[in-house]
Amino acid sequence: DFGLNVPSVEVELFSDRGNETFKFGSLTPDGSGVYALSHRIPGVSIAGTNIFAAITGNIESFRRRAFFSNPVESVSFVTVKRAGGFMRFFQEENVWKMSHPHEGLATAEKIKELLSAVMTAQAVRFVWPSGSTNENTSISSALLAGYGLDQDSAMVLTIGYLDGTESHLYCGKD
Repeated sequence: DFGLNVPSVEVELFSDRGNETFKFGSLTPDGSGVYALSHRIPGVSIAGTNIFAAITGNIESFRRRAFFSNPVESVSFVTVKRAGGFMRFFQEENVWKMSHPHEGLATAEKIKELLSAVMTAQAVRFVWPSGSTNENTSISSALLAGYGLDQDSAMVLTIGYLDGTESHLYCGKD
């Protein structure tokens, strides 16, 4: 049986070359390996025990926590919208400028400080209600308001990139 009838871990991989399922069972008698089974490899194999270290823990450890993946150098503009109005900064020939609420030069150090903080920010924990989906179509106004993410309360950061794409981060209350 090698512990494969009821495997301790089952991994499904999906790729353009097809799907693959791996089952990992009991440890070998000396504890240096784990019995493994794949429908593409005939018979039972022995894999390293590092497979358990790679996939242990809860599912939260696999979730992406970074809000942004683009480098700071790729940012062309930043808009910060708050309840009292908004600020817009843009970069032109390596010089940061403000276009709203006033026009003129912006303090490059403050913009870089803001971008550094925003671009390296990560989720500390996830609070989405259990049983709900993370699809935008299922988000109700009341739910957003409860987190301070409604249009009137949320602070919205819009980051524009040199390639013309944008990212948005909605910040609610604690």
